[in-house]
Amino acid sequence: MQDSKTREKILKKVRSALIEPTNNPFPKSDTDVDLFRYDTEDREIIFANNFSESGGHFFYADTKATLLEDLNSLFKSMKWSYGITSDSSISEFFAKNNFPIGKSSATALNDAQVVKVTNCSCLIARTGQIVFSEYASKISDGRNPIIVIADLSQVVVDISDAVRMSRPGTSRPNSAIRIVSPTAENQFILFLLENRLNDL
Repeated sequence: MQDSKTREKILKKVRSALIEPTNNPFPKSDTDVDLFRYDTEDREIIFANNFSESGGHFFYADTKATLLEDLNSLFKSMKWSYGITSDSSISEFFAKNNFPIGKSSATALNDAQVVKVTNCSCLIARTGQIVFSEYASKISDGRNPIIVIADLSQVVVDISDAVRMSRPGTSRPNSAIRIVSPTAENQFILFLLENRLNDL
């Protein structure tokens, strides 16, 4: 009985507050301002540190030669024979440069010596996380690490920036996104490029 009276008192106060709302005590507050501010030059460094601390593996490539040399060394050390991708720009780039990364096939998916290669939507500096589109995120199966190729223009400060980047002008993304951190189950090897892949 006492609980019922207490509940009624609380509901009465809530109803009164809704009928006669009080003025905003912080009228000049700006909810659109980011709480975390970094210089543009520092974003990639902050991301690299946070990504590495979470267990991700990180390569930086400022030229096409560096990218191909690092990938070649990685393939040899991991004993991978081929890389598969669903991204046309990635497969076309490596086809032009005679590197064994190309379009995925049903037979290749079961090969333990095959590594998967993908792009991403963006990289979050503050958390060291990778943002994938719904489609790109489906390539992870937990067996082999995933090679992710991104460039400096894709590094954003925070999650709110990642959402805005996916659909400019609104806070809602135009498609589902997946935000992933490196873990024992989700192993990522990131190649961060100075410029876009086809501009190297």
